[in-house]
Amino acid sequence: MVFEGNGMLTVSGNYMNGIRGKDSLTINSGTYVIEAAEYGMKGKDAVEVNGGEITITSGSDGIQSNNDTEEDKGYVRITGGTMTITAGKKGILAETLVEVTGGVIDIDAQDDSIHSGKDVRITTGQLTLSTGDDAVHGDNLVEVSGGTITVEQSSEGVEGLCVEITEGTIRINSEDDGINAAGKKDENPAADTLAFENSFGNRRGQDGGSFGVTEGAYIRISGGDVKINASGDGIDSNGDLYLEGGTVLVEGPAGGGDGALDYDGEGSISGGTILAVGSAGMFRTFSEESSQSMLVVYFDEIQAAGSTISVKDGQGNQLTETKVSKTFEALLFSSPELKTGEIYYIEAGDQDIQVAVNSILNQYGGPSGSGFGRMPGGGAGDFEKKPGAGNISGKASVVEIQEALLAETLPEGIHILGSRGNVE
Repeated sequence: MVFEGNGMLTVSGNYMNGIRGKDSLTINSGTYVIEAAEYGMKGKDAVEVNGGEITITSGSDGIQSNNDTEEDKGYVRITGGTMTITAGKKGILAETLVEVTGGVIDIDAQDDSIHSGKDVRITTGQLTLSTGDDAVHGDNLVEVSGGTITVEQSSEGVEGLCVEITEGTIRINSEDDGINAAGKKDENPAADTLAFENSFGNRRGQDGGSFGVTEGAYIRISGGDVKINASGDGIDSNGDLYLEGGTVLVEGPAGGGDGALDYDGEGSISGGTILAVGSAGMFRTFSEESSQSMLVVYFDEIQAAGSTISVKDGQGNQLTETKVSKTFEALLFSSPELKTGEIYYIEAGDQDIQVAVNSILNQYGGPSGSGFGRMPGGGAGDFEKKPGAGNISGKASVVEIQEALLAETLPEGIHILGSRGNVE
């Protein structure tokens, strides 16, 4: 079924669907206003939008293709046009692939804005997404190689077993994780609960090593401009996390139960520039096996929302100057411009700190309080405050911190989960 022309078509699917193709459905041009009790547009084998102006209001999915028996079908492909979708369930749902290579797309969905049972590929286009769940979700791969993605509201911004970002401009606001690499959710709620308990009971320790790693899960950022504002983890991989290029800003949670970065497998940085801020309790760094140096600062007091973070080298060259919208207790900064043997000056709010780069991980201070322990890649470089700014040594060893935590008496009602998630 193919639609094209310069006219306008108004469709009211009061009983079920707006436009349905038993095989494929293609829109090349024209103006369409579709209201439907169920699906706005449905093509069993495929839905292709190459142009036109489309407005969909649907009780269920806005656009759907659901052929799950043939690998080369069950896809939604958008190459152009303007689309506005308001959906009671998912905005765009495909069984095998959602591919966006152009167009302007605005989706407001109660469930996922874009969902594929396998892959999502975005190479260009302009997407504005609001959702009650995931903004972009692929059960297998989510690949972004261009375009502009703005997630105005979501539970999780981008989620897939594998997430690859090579180019593009991405802005994410999320109530939970900003970018998440995880396996497909089990349909059995009890299984999800058990998986959560096992994961919690086996959180990665100081020296790495972890249980509950999702096989094949990873996040790789090798380019693009990514900014995340998350109430949960900013970037969370149930497997590996690689930063190889691009520019990344993560404003993580203000509370102590999540962190700006989290990973259960390997976490390394070999390129790109990142500034990550958040609460100190679960704050993590990349591994010391990384090839690019990091500056890590734990502040002795919470820094106010709206503070500007500045990092300069010894010659006064500005490496970053960024205003953050949330309170924070810790920051991580890394850039290819960090050089071994050099001193860098960090300003945040009324704090002036200098850190010498003598290793991969160069840390100032340490987390305070006993709610959660530090979870970095390990180690610390030399650090000190600028003359006249006071001094906090922050040099308690990891062993001393662990002994202090173990010596504390847990209040009634607080239990430790064993290696199998059992209460001990």
